[in-house]
Amino acid sequence: MAAGLVATIIFAVGMAVAAILVRWLSNRPEQHIEYTPEEIGSEMDAAFVVRDTIRINGHTEYAPIILSSIRKLVDLGFGQKQEDSVIFRLENQPPDHFRSAVYPIEIDGVASDIDFQWVRDSEVDRFVLCITAVPILISAVESSSETIPVESTLLKRGA
Repeated sequence: MAAGLVATIIFAVGMAVAAILVRWLSNRPEQHIEYTPEEIGSEMDAAFVVRDTIRINGHTEYAPIILSSIRKLVDLGFGQKQEDSVIFRLENQPPDHFRSAVYPIEIDGVASDIDFQWVRDSEVDRFVLCITAVPILISAVESSSETIPVESTLLKRGA
């Protein structure tokens, strides 16, 4: 009889704890924060940076000039090591093979990325390089490509 009484007490205490827990969980206020349209807009601007794309056709000997113009403007994420890596990969890949590389960068306090896509022509010393990045970097690439014998074309603005 004592075992039945203990089991009943344990059951009653368990039910009471369960009832208290259910009541506590159902009465908790929801953590819902209202944001103003300005706050939402600033978050969207920070998360989705406008990017441009440029296509460059030229000899592989001019790739370091183009990439160094990018490296000079980037604060974080695309240094000498990354520049050397892209140049090495560009110079040592077989013709007609498509390659790409993406690097997260920071420029003037804005986080973004820079996307390189390239292919070597069947002429071994020529390449086609597409660069997608923030407009200030694409403008620098455009400026540096005007000083060397390569053909550059702005493909899309603000995508």
